[in-house]
Amino acid sequence: ACLDGLGDADAAIAAAPVADTIKEARDHTVARTLDRSVLWAVQTPQVFRRAALEAALDQPDDVLAAATDDASLIEARGGTVRIVPAPRTNLKVTTPEDLRLAELLLGC
Repeated sequence: ACLDGLGDADAAIAAAPVADTIKEARDHTVARTLDRSVLWAVQTPQVFRRAALEAALDQPDDVLAAATDDASLIEARGGTVRIVPAPRTNLKVTTPEDLRLAELLLGC
């Protein structure tokens, strides 16, 4: 689906609409509630045009280390990243907790 969604964009990412209420906070105090109607939880896969990805990855190590995903590096360079709607059940394994959940779902 992501390949089909790429079109003329620099990247396409699987994402699900956010269902949770998301709060922005400072010093453990709520500053505001974000409008979840415009928020997406990014998943994998993510696909990229090779030239755009190579240019995005041509950054100092500290910039690369701070990036939460390759698509954010494309964004930072002004590239176009398309969202391909995906179900929330398309689990992205990022943390040890995610891995444990995936193992439980797979019966491991």
